Amino acid sequence: MSDVEETVRRFYDDYGWVEKGTEVGETSLFRHFSDAHDSLYYPAVERRTAHCFDGLSGNLLIAGGGDMPDGHVAIAARFSSVTCIDISERAIALAREKLGPERQYITGSILDMEIPDNQFDAVFCAHVIYHIDQTLQLKAIRELVRVTRPGGRVVIIYRNPNSLPSKLMQLRRRGYDLLKLSRTPDNTDIAMFGMHGVPQLYGFTHPLDWWNQFCDDCDVDLRPWHIMGSGHEGHFLKTEAIARTAYRLFSWFENSYPDRAVRLWHYPIVILTKKNRRQTAAFCKAAQMTTCRFGAPKNPPAQSGPWNGA
Repeated sequence: MSDVEETVRRFYDDYGWVEKGTEVGETSLFRHFSDAHDSLYYPAVERRTAHCFDGLSGNLLIAGGGDMPDGHVAIAARFSSVTCIDISERAIALAREKLGPERQYITGSILDMEIPDNQFDAVFCAHVIYHIDQTLQLKAIRELVRVTRPGGRVVIIYRNPNSLPSKLMQLRRRGYDLLKLSRTPDNTDIAMFGMHGVPQLYGFTHPLDWWNQFCDDCDVDLRPWHIMGSGHEGHFLKTEAIARTAYRLFSWFENSYPDRAVRLWHYPIVILTKKNRRQTAAFCKAAQMTTCRFGAPKNPPAQSGPWNGA
């Protein structure tokens, strides 16, 4: 296990999946949203996540299921066989409790899966990849694709370092620094720097164009998943009235202009549909440039971004 993986495992085993009163640490730090979000916006987020698995059945791999939220449980119910892998022993215990003993459970890393090729019809990996060392995220994706059958889908929820909420947060922090004002640490500061008794949590996000390197082996489709994290909402949507108006606007925009929304939203869904060998060979004989579903060039200039908002 790498140093980064050990840092992440310690965060979740010692804090993230440990109950703090009536909720786990992850919920208290990252999951508190307005009532407007929960009633007007999030149900559509859950529906579009589930829609990614339409037409699939058979074997499912949940890579990093965490505390196995209700959406994960509903997706798992659509498959006859489910395997869960997580570096956190607490996460595996929670998965077993919610999914039952008949499923398969592995305590381990997706970087070193002892699973044969082409085993799963679908893979679900939510909020995991950006907590892997930035130099190993490519290897992690390759592993998930390796164990997926041709025609199967790898569904990943990732984070966009160049999202509109991220840029607004950066401007806010620069404003405080320029005016030499003290700033109360937000949830990202607390996790990144291990403050207030919370263990440190690693995070790094590549730009969306980074996903184009998988076009040789997969059809790559990026869609908007969620506009912002709870920390962003706390700063920018101060009242329920503002939140209600904002989430109605966000819903309209992402439904009307999904290609634009995926570039602006904080969390994209990345869908990698694995090609068979014949498709891959045909692709390799095609032109040197290709375009993935969200319209980015295959070989973008190198960029990267730190973890800047949850």
